[in-house]
Amino acid sequence: MTRKPAYTIEELLQIHPGGRTRLYDAIKAGQLVARKIGRQTIVLDDEYTAYLQALPKIEPKREPVP
Repeated sequence: MTRKPAYTIEELLQIHPGGRTRLYDAIKAGQLVARKIGRQTIVLDDEYTAYLQALPKIEPKREPVP
């Protein structure tokens, strides 16, 4: 998907691995900032990037050195 200044929820569903419910839960929790244009909900590209960057990192499991 080409980067755009903003995405509708439908457009984000094409690239977001979590699905519609997880997107709306993140919006309700204040983790993802969304805006309204009439009845349309949009998310700015910068806001979506910030949301993804704030997700917890998975640290590699380190084996003890013998």
